[in-house]
Amino acid sequence: MCEQRVYLMDQGEEKLIMEAVDRMQAVPGGIRVMNLFGEEKTIAAQFHSFDNNKMVLSARE
Repeated sequence: MCEQRVYLMDQGEEKLIMEAVDRMQAVPGGIRVMNLFGEEKTIAAQFHSFDNNKMVLSARE
C-alpha cells in the first residue's frame, strides 16, 4: 500500500500537512485526513490535485 503526503496550497505555497496518510474523508466544512500512526486532522480545504504519492488540497476561502 502506498501512503500519501498531504499538502495544503495556500496563497501559492504548498505546506506539508501530514505524512503516511492512509485515509481521507469529506466532512462538513473540509476534509479529514488520518495516518498510519493514528493522527487525525480536519482541514478547511477542498481537493486540488493528486500526483504519485502527493495529494494537494486548496484552502477554502
